[in-house]
Order: sequence, then structure tokens, then C-alpha cells
Amino acid sequence: MSRYAGRADYYARNRPTYPAGVISLLAEAGFLFPGAVLADIGSGTGKLAELFLREGYTVHAVEPDPAMREAASRGLAAFPGYHLLPGSAEATGLADACVDLIIVGQAFHWFDPVPARAEFLRISRPPHRLATVDNRPTPDSVWMEVRENLRRHETNPVMSVLNERNPENARGSFFTSHTFRVFPNDHYFDFEGLVGRVLSLSNKPMPGQPGYDAMLADLRAIFDRRQQAGRIQVKFETRLYYGNL
Repeated sequence: MSRYAGRADYYARNRPTYPAGVISLLAEAGFLFPGAVLADIGSGTGKLAELFLREGYTVHAVEPDPAMREAASRGLAAFPGYHLLPGSAEATGLADACVDLIIVGQAFHWFDPVPARAEFLRISRPPHRLATVDNRPTPDSVWMEVRENLRRHETNPVMSVLNERNPENARGSFFTSHTFRVFPNDHYFDFEGLVGRVLSLSNKPMPGQPGYDAMLADLRAIFDRRQQAGRIQVKFETRLYYGNL
């Protein structure tokens, strides 16, 4: 069964997007150029792929979860450069040396580093370039309070460990050298949007499941305490790592 069955639409609507500055910086660094072909590994609902597709790049999106692929197809099928296929970081299904840049957004914590790195080397052209992009809450973000207060409602502790595994720890297995940049990326949610953001997580109860009502009450208490004019600011920063495998 899909880990994101029933959740992919929440993910597509409520997960943070990525700042356009990522494109500009990668272009300035020579990682992007006219006609570049990209592979988006663990592409989810296509939030990162869309950033590049809108600039005219070709993106081969590789995603193992069928619910995520279905949501991505609905949202991005109109882009002529978008190619979606089932696969994983360890077995993408792509041809040898077929892409100029590999991109990863919010998926690094799912990868098995050794076989994934070997696969990335196989599918990428020299100099084997990789860029990873993820949104992380700042230390003072209300999301830290949400995460701590909702721990008691987790439905799968194993998934919780994977979800919160620090992606920085895996990057040393991939890069020979890399550059790091940070972009501010705050988002604003009404209560419905905040609920949708929580329901995009794979380890929280869904409507009608045990624990959902209690989780909603805890979330409402946080929102009412922190909201201003019916919205809550959730501080994120986008972390970009780029370099050679």
C-alpha cells in the first residue's frame, strides 16, 4: 500500500515550495545551461521539478510512491519537458549518462547512500553534478512547537525516525566537494492549511482514524495562541547544497 495514500493531495497543496533564487544560483555556478537535462530523484508531487520546468528545463522525475506520482501527473503533465517514471534512488530506471544534473528535494533521508550514489554516478554525465534542496524549520519556527506537541499522536514511530533523520548526515557519502547556500522561505497558513501541512506527514492519523480528533485539538490550541489575523507564520529556510559526486 502507498505510504502516502490519501496524503499526496495534502502534500501537493500544503508543503512549502522552493525559492526561485535556487535556479539563479545554480545557473551562475554553471550547473544549469540551455538544454540541460535533469533527474529529480524522489520527486514526490513535483514541487522541486516544477521550479525547473517553468524555466524550460527537461526533468526526468523518479518517484517510487504511486500516490505521489498520481498527484504529480495531475499537476505537471502540461509541461512538455516533464517525464515521470516509477523508480527509486537506488534503481532509477534511467539510462547511463543521460542527465546533466541530479536534483533532490526533501527526499535524502529515504535513500540508502552507497547504492544511491553508485546509481547517481551511472545516470549522470561527467562531472557528475548533484544539487540537493530541502526546507528546514528555523530554530524559532512555530513548526518546532507543532512537531514536539504532536509527537504523542504518531502512528508509526519508525517512520518518525526516518522523517526526522538529518539529511546533512548523508551528504558526505555523495559529494567530493560542495557549496552550501541558505534562502529564507517563510510560509503562512490559515488553520485549514496548517492541518493540511500536518496531514502531509506519513506518521500522523488521518480523519476518522484513532487519535485524529485529539491531534486536531492540540493543533488548534497552538494555532489560536500563535495566529495573527487568522494566519500563522511558519518560518523555514531553504538549504541548497551543490557540487560534484
